[in-house]
Amino acid sequence: MTVELSGHKFIFPPECTCCGAVPETTLAASASRSVGKKVAHTTSKAWDFPYCARCAKHVRDSKHANTMATIVFVIVVILAIVVGFNTSATWGFLVLISAIAGGLAVKSSLMTAAKRGCVPNCSSVQSAVTYSGWQGTRHTFDIATATYATKFMIANQSKLVNVPPAVWEWLKTNGYVSSPNQPQSARRDIR
Repeated sequence: MTVELSGHKFIFPPECTCCGAVPETTLAASASRSVGKKVAHTTSKAWDFPYCARCAKHVRDSKHANTMATIVFVIVVILAIVVGFNTSATWGFLVLISAIAGGLAVKSSLMTAAKRGCVPNCSSVQSAVTYSGWQGTRHTFDIATATYATKFMIANQSKLVNVPPAVWEWLKTNGYVSSPNQPQSARRDIR
């Protein structure tokens, strides 16, 4: 679910973003952007979302799987180029095909190991939050867990922007956000 907020500080509900367990650590959701044609200036921002230790581990393991697959692929592509120049294009092509197969096998094996760290409540083996970026004080997050996304919106309701009307109506109908006829103390808590 995409959540857009405007502000400099946000409230992060105290539960694992992935599975809903008690948080023990945080993982950063970051985004970068570059401006400039001749000289590029890159700016990065990050927000720390709560995770339990188990989910933090499988998220790190899945990132490691992607990194290792890329490294294997790059090394073997370089090898394919060297073989292709020193022998024949056919041998280089065969080494390239091997690189693709090897990279996929490494990634598959490491991702399988990362998935073993998940529990049924986990939203994904990879990060449960993606920070899509910012424009001024407006920040956009993609949150894989509907429950956490809802709690995040409720905790930051005064900072929400671009909420689809159907989502806003659902939040109001279920008593999760204040409406003009409902005092703030009457809001329901999501459990």
